[in-house]
Amino acid sequence: SYNNIHPQPTAMFTKDKTEVCVNNNIRFTDGSSGIDTTLKTWLWNFGDGITSSQSNPAPHVYNVAGTYSVQLTVTNNNNCVSTPFSTIVIIDSIPVVDAGPDRNVLEGGTIILEPVVKGSGLQYLWSPPDYLSNSKIKHPLVTGVEDRLYTLTITANGGCSDSDKVFVKVLKFPKIPNTFTPNNDGINDTWIIQYLETYPGNRVQVFNRYGQVVFESKGYAKPWDGT
Repeated sequence: SYNNIHPQPTAMFTKDKTEVCVNNNIRFTDGSSGIDTTLKTWLWNFGDGITSSQSNPAPHVYNVAGTYSVQLTVTNNNNCVSTPFSTIVIIDSIPVVDAGPDRNVLEGGTIILEPVVKGSGLQYLWSPPDYLSNSKIKHPLVTGVEDRLYTLTITANGGCSDSDKVFVKVLKFPKIPNTFTPNNDGINDTWIIQYLETYPGNRVQVFNRYGQVVFESKGYAKPWDGT
């Protein structure tokens, strides 16, 4: 009589991604060989408590961030069992960004944008890049030139992203004319102070040559007409 000794099958698979964010899927494709016969069973273990017996399972979704070992064992029609084949996948948390409250900056001055972010391996992109020292860093410097609504988009290692907006108001220096003509001819009848409206808490006082207050206003919603 003869004893037939069969070779062990080889388990192997490929994956379309190594690292993704939570709730994104990874596709695993079988590449195993039965060696001297066809394969009969497949046992996948995705490392998160889920298994599959399909040769090519549906793309797998991970719901919790972490590092997982994915393993495949195959059996051929000679009932020979392979050595398990395994690989690692990384699942990242979904990033979160808060660009912060709206900001003011003096004309020609600078401020630093200070977002609050959460995530791993983050990349930053501010849009538009106008008046920023660097649009691809977490804390760019903004120079006060013109008002801008900036959007910060952060992208994590796994490829998913989040975005938030912040408005930067430029407080321009008031332009104070030293004359006006309150003669009711419809031309230059009030004392118009350009850009003063960007300072809602302003206080305007006009004194005569003797130091007496002849006009006073908290806020300047109605320009002075000389009375």
